[in-house]
Amino acid sequence: MKRTTWSSWKSPSHPPPALSQHPYRHAAIAHGTLALVIAGLGWATSSHVARSLLLAVGYFVLATGWTWWRYRERERREARQEKAE
Repeated sequence: MKRTTWSSWKSPSHPPPALSQHPYRHAAIAHGTLALVIAGLGWATSSHVARSLLLAVGYFVLATGWTWWRYRERERREARQEKAE
């Protein structure tokens, strides 16, 4: 059975994909763009604009925080592995 490229990096012989040069900035830009889409959809559908903005801001804060935390955990894990070697 052939492995997909999505799951092949989990095997010990394949390292995980490398982070970009600025992963924190790229994550913030991506989540900011999605937050603008959420706010724009709320405005376009004549929904409560304040509620849509609150939802967009909440999404941005939670998603960006989660992503940054996961990046930081990955960096710590890689540092421990390098130190152990």
